[in-house]
Amino acid sequence: MARYPFSILFLGGDDRYRSLAALLERSTRIKLELRRAADRAASLDAVRMQRCDVLLLDALDNRQEALELLHESAALGLPAARILLVAEPTDRSASADAIVCTQELSTETIERGIATALTESRKRLAAREQSLADAAIATRATTASAPQPIIDAMVRDLSEAKESERQSRQSQRFLQGTLDALSARIAIVDDRGAILAVNEAWRRFAESQPALQRSATVGANYLEACALDLADCGREGPRVAHGIRQILLGHRHEFQQTYPLHEPGLTRWFVMRATRFPGQGPLCVVVAHEDVTELRQVEQSLEEMSRQNQLILNSVSEGIIGFDVSGRTIFINRAAAEMTGWSDSEFVRAGAHDFLHRGEGAAERTCDDCPVCATLADGKIRHHDDHLVRRHAGGTFPVEYNCAPIWEDGRLSGAVLTFRDITDRKRLQAQLLQAQKLESIGQLAAGIAHEINTPIQYIGDNTRFLRDGFAGMDGLLAELRRLPRSGDAATGPAAGEALARMAEAADLDYLVEEIPKAIEQSLEGVERVAGIVRAMKEFAHPGTPEKTPVDLNRAIQSTITVARNEWKYVADVVTELDHDLPPVPCLPGEINQVVLNLLVNSAHAIGDMVAAGRMDRGEIRVSTRLDGEWTEIRVADNGAGIPLEIHSKIFDPFFSTKGVGKGTGQGLAIAHSVVRDKHGGEIRFESETGKGTTFIIRLPMNGQTPHEAADERELALV
Repeated sequence: MARYPFSILFLGGDDRYRSLAALLERSTRIKLELRRAADRAASLDAVRMQRCDVLLLDALDNRQEALELLHESAALGLPAARILLVAEPTDRSASADAIVCTQELSTETIERGIATALTESRKRLAAREQSLADAAIATRATTASAPQPIIDAMVRDLSEAKESERQSRQSQRFLQGTLDALSARIAIVDDRGAILAVNEAWRRFAESQPALQRSATVGANYLEACALDLADCGREGPRVAHGIRQILLGHRHEFQQTYPLHEPGLTRWFVMRATRFPGQGPLCVVVAHEDVTELRQVEQSLEEMSRQNQLILNSVSEGIIGFDVSGRTIFINRAAAEMTGWSDSEFVRAGAHDFLHRGEGAAERTCDDCPVCATLADGKIRHHDDHLVRRHAGGTFPVEYNCAPIWEDGRLSGAVLTFRDITDRKRLQAQLLQAQKLESIGQLAAGIAHEINTPIQYIGDNTRFLRDGFAGMDGLLAELRRLPRSGDAATGPAAGEALARMAEAADLDYLVEEIPKAIEQSLEGVERVAGIVRAMKEFAHPGTPEKTPVDLNRAIQSTITVARNEWKYVADVVTELDHDLPPVPCLPGEINQVVLNLLVNSAHAIGDMVAAGRMDRGEIRVSTRLDGEWTEIRVADNGAGIPLEIHSKIFDPFFSTKGVGKGTGQGLAIAHSVVRDKHGGEIRFESETGKGTTFIIRLPMNGQTPHEAADERELALV
């Protein structure tokens, strides 16, 4: 940078002269030649002879003399720029081109004062040129000891420096204001650990702590205070000092430490963050202490709440598994782990799809089959009443499950799967179904006994007839045994006549005609009794836990036989069974119970019509047919029908329209559960009041309906 030569004449005391000379020597912009005037007369003489560019007057020692010299030089119109040194920045003088306050005295302030004085001097001389008509005076006025281009460049350079310094001071004020506005306690330390600057929060804290008033103020060495545990970091002070030194040595960019500050009756928590100060200047570190007591209290509250939630979730008997939006397992409660035998870590390592669709010998499934994936895709709830879950050690157990989405601020953030072991429930349901079946048999026992009694009666009558007829033939047979062999001389007409009389007495012709009929009727009666017993045995059999192919027509015939005493007095049963119907996969004992319940309901509906005199005898029509992938069973009657207002309640448990003692309201509820839940089928009815009701049962031929298959795809836990 160029240095502009200027001559400065100083009028003042020795001490001020020496301090000014030292300051001007450090100037990088101006080559200043400072001289001291002996007195006021010498100063005026130097100005008249243009032996100086700047007249610098010290108004502190002799203010009156300085002001008089200013007025004299102004009256003479001398071109030198005039600067007045004053004690207070409020001092003003109309004769001075610039004023410099000794309270702010520095190389920069003197440079700015010179630039201001030269600029004002040029303005003053230019104005005077315009008012003077004498060319000689104008020529003399424009001659200055310093060339005009040099003055322009110097003024411009100093003006730019002044603006740069102004902007720097403004930036510093802005930075300080920003730091003061922050609630954290902030200090800036240099490469030796000395505190260069602090914000208002730091100052207030240091003032409130007597032990920190000396170690945490500007100029104090913060690293030494930390190392001696004198700073506000307490016992963590040495670690803080080490961390800051690591930053200063370039081994790390930042350091963070949490520490408590114990006060009477209160402990507050702070986080100290040390960060390398950005910029190209000397290496500095920004140290910030932030009060995180409230945050820590919130975190502790959240931790306590999380612990309580964990205890609550681990106390419930249902298994609960949580998944994030990507399908990864994020939570499993104790019940889920105990039921499945999987550990927490094994659950967390596996994704929802991987865990739910792993199985021994199971076919590979796509993510579309996974209920969690489906719920995470569309946000809908998935439910299944009965599904099998694989245990870690092998084997399966039935569960009822729900897969529900988790919404957070209107955004899908995960899913939760809840399930419960329904092994005991299924066992009780099986026991209840068997008990209900036996109850039905008990209710039908009198009718079944009557059905058996009728063939037994004529079997007994025919047996007695055969006994009496055989007794009448006993004499005839004895006489025949006494007859001599053929060709014996004793044989003759007399013997023949005797046998004829005995045959007539035994009514042999009648016996020969009736005995075959009696035997045939007896055999028929035995077959009827055997059929009833066989039907009862098939109906009462508890069945198998798995679906098996069954001759559905034969099962229906057995059920009709068992229920005969319920319908034979009020209706005729007409069967329209599809003899080409293939074996149907089902639970035979439970399907028998469904058909029995429908037959009994139809018989009771027709019986009410007969008892009311509205008909003499009704009809129950039972049919089967194959409908694509479905087998359809229809049980229709021409009874009273079902009123429209109770259509929605027909399958509700314990709902019944029969009188007290005639029904429990469980028949159709059990039928609905068996068909819908256990067979994946459909059960519905069509009814018209006064004309009758038709119940339609549809069972899948492959043992699975689209409904059941979809449910299995939702939770393939096997």
